[in-house]
Amino acid sequence: MSGNTNEPEIFLKVIVCGIALGILTVTYDVMVQNAAPPEHLGVATGLTQFVTALGGTIGLATCGAILLRTYHRHVDALIPPGLPKDLEAFAFGDPLRLVSLRANLETSFSRITNGSALLARLIEGSRAGLVSGVHFIFLLSAGIMVTSMVVNLFLTEAPPRKES
Repeated sequence: MSGNTNEPEIFLKVIVCGIALGILTVTYDVMVQNAAPPEHLGVATGLTQFVTALGGTIGLATCGAILLRTYHRHVDALIPPGLPKDLEAFAFGDPLRLVSLRANLETSFSRITNGSALLARLIEGSRAGLVSGVHFIFLLSAGIMVTSMVVNLFLTEAPPRKES
């Protein structure tokens, strides 16, 4: 994917990833249940769910921090020293605000010398920062998935639990 990827393509790829992760989650739950002694089945299942939720929370927070750090690395270098601090913090502190305030920004920047060119450069820098951040997160996630696949090769097989 790139900065030019359209929304339907993104949606399709997210659906495919969601289905794959959904299938794997159930498989891992069954593997843990088969490996746990019967008297610890509830604890093992609960711990699996807890660790999954904790991993998702930490992963999301980490990805968000990486994305915002990469965004600011690209955008902060483009902001000229003379730009009013309130405009800088209000418009470029949060990339989501940048999209919703575009019309107001065009009006505000039109009052500054070369404001239209500066705004266009800042918006392009914002876009480049977000694309760069998402790309880095993708590469990081791909590395984690490859590591996970290698670890899965060393999992021992637990026989299915017999019904009682």
